[in-house]
Amino acid sequence: LQAQRELEALSKQAEEAAAKSNEEAKLAEAEAAKQRAEADAALAAANRESAEAAQAMVKVQQAERELALAQAAGDAACIEAAERTHRLAQETLAREKAEAVAAEAVARQEQLEAEMAAVVASKERAEAQADAAQLKAVQTEEM
Repeated sequence: LQAQRELEALSKQAEEAAAKSNEEAKLAEAEAAKQRAEADAALAAANRESAEAAQAMVKVQQAERELALAQAAGDAACIEAAERTHRLAQETLAREKAEAVAAEAVARQEQLEAEMAAVVASKERAEAQADAAQLKAVQTEEM
């Protein structure tokens, strides 16, 4: 009778551990999904910043052509305006490149966090499976 009670207590503990492990695994998987979504959003932001930097580069090239045309025409007012436009385009390009680099760094960080969350979720799931296996062993032993 004592052995039966001990076995029942052990079974109950195993069930509680399995349920707790399963819940922890579900929470870890939800966190991993959230981290993946954040990483995807950060990657999309980095791609947008890269596209903006590419557009800024096109504007710099266009400003360089306009400056060359103004210089060829010898029009001082046009040259001054083209130089100003070129300088502003270069400043915009530098800013866009810096923003793209920063966004790429954020995306890499988010990706690392997502990978870590996936590892944690995998560990939690393995623990839940081990606890479920232990529960089955205890239940088998009871029979």
